[in-house]
Amino acid sequence: MLNNPDLLPNRPNYKNMPDVLSEILKLIRLSGTVYFQIGFSTPWGMDMDKGKFAQFHIVGHGKCWAEAESLENPILLKTGDVIAFPHGESHSIADSLGSKKISGKAIYDAYLNNKLPSQNETCDARLICGHFEFDSKFEHPFLRELPSVIHIKGSKHKHNHLQNIIAIIEEETTSKEFASNIVTDRLAEILFINLLREYIAQNIKNRTPWLALSNHQIHKALQLIHENFGTSMTLAGIAREIGMSRSLFAERFRECVGTTPMQYLTQWRMHQAKHLLKRSESSINSIAQKVGYISEPAFNRAFKRQFEQTPGKFRKQIG
Repeated sequence: MLNNPDLLPNRPNYKNMPDVLSEILKLIRLSGTVYFQIGFSTPWGMDMDKGKFAQFHIVGHGKCWAEAESLENPILLKTGDVIAFPHGESHSIADSLGSKKISGKAIYDAYLNNKLPSQNETCDARLICGHFEFDSKFEHPFLRELPSVIHIKGSKHKHNHLQNIIAIIEEETTSKEFASNIVTDRLAEILFINLLREYIAQNIKNRTPWLALSNHQIHKALQLIHENFGTSMTLAGIAREIGMSRSLFAERFRECVGTTPMQYLTQWRMHQAKHLLKRSESSINSIAQKVGYISEPAFNRAFKRQFEQTPGKFRKQIG
């Protein structure tokens, strides 16, 4: 077993291991916002500029076309479909490919000023639009490898979870009940999580790093790292716990996740440290120990390699 004198010597506790995706979502500071639910009459179209948020559109009724530079061909969206742009790519949504498009901001301003046509059942298409917001600097393979576009068809919704969420969002966006805006924003967060679930379910066996979740041993290795990052973990120790040889484990982990086990462990420790620096008043030395380092200078070096600044400087910046 490899030993690192800078790391704490505790032996990991491998019971009650966490859900990998849940642990990632805890650190990205996910939030959601619903802009509006609008009925459109043909012809119509809107352009959405590139931005820092992951925008989404739900087709509540009708059909429309989505276009984006990353798409080889336009996507026909139908009732119940959800389309999201995880990296904030510019895109357009319209009733037909040749329709004139106006900016999404102009449509939003018109909506706020009640200058849009009244929404009724005769509208050709009805859209719910909004965005998901999360820490874009959270460099994790599972988020970095998300595609530019996620399209989940209404007919593909697993166990009706998305249909139920969409139905409640539709109801709340037209509700006059107290706190309906807060309800829709929270539902937008749940929508994002369920979109991820659907996307992973559809790609778990053919795309890195989702392959890691379909491989029992590699998935278990990720769980071990997430649960025990504050202890002295080694390549040989993790391999032994999941029942693989050290060399095969290292090879298979890189194939599935896209990085080595020890690089992943270090990155996860640094993300946890960043979270603690933001959310707690613990000393840097205390945080170093919580994320597995017995030496504060070693922790400082690792943090600076990951984020290009020392923990102290990072904490001062966030004030």
